[in-house]
Amino acid sequence: MRVHVDVVQGDSPGVVTEGRQYIVEPNDSPAKIAIRFAGCPKCASDLISANQHKATKTFPNGFTTFKELHAGETIRLPSKWFEPRFDLLPPAYFASLPYSDGVTPSPFGHLAFGVLNDFRALDQAADRLSALVKMDDNTFVKNVGDVAELISAAVQPALGNSSFAQAAQDSVLSAIPHSRVFSAFHAAGLPSGKARADVEHSLVSALHNAQLALQKLYSTIQPPVRQ
Repeated sequence: MRVHVDVVQGDSPGVVTEGRQYIVEPNDSPAKIAIRFAGCPKCASDLISANQHKATKTFPNGFTTFKELHAGETIRLPSKWFEPRFDLLPPAYFASLPYSDGVTPSPFGHLAFGVLNDFRALDQAADRLSALVKMDDNTFVKNVGDVAELISAAVQPALGNSSFAQAAQDSVLSAIPHSRVFSAFHAAGLPSGKARADVEHSLVSALHNAQLALQKLYSTIQPPVRQ
């Protein structure tokens, strides 16, 4: 369960500044930061992904952390922790994450990779969509197709198991003609705001349904019984 955190602005250690930049406190670790903001020490993996410029080390059970983390250092907090999609993650996702002690294996064993891989694909699609809506029109035109493909790929494991998955695919497909209209209007110098809004609406709907589809797919999955 995620803990509630009040996000504040400032430049003293330990606060979150604009853009989800976090100033590291003394004795902080990725696991401690993940507990504070996500309520889950295993979710430190998201922190690592959000700060790929930093060197990391991986423990025998697959848990990855920073090689170094210094008080006063500024790192980026994952947007995922502050978005509704985080609350849609099923127990199977958290059970599949490597334990932060670096030793205890996931109860899902080798099956954990498949679970986490599906949700990482969803994370990638969500992050790219978030970036897409902030792009100028020229950059938007160049990237919209890639984002649609990412969402479509993320929902593939759930196709045939959920109406949400089919709804996600339908929304992706509806985004394609909208994007063509937007591209044509933009190239001709015609007002294209509504056409772009139609594309974004279709992709946002597709992503939301993809999230619901994976949630349903993994909501009843239990770790295999050890012999």
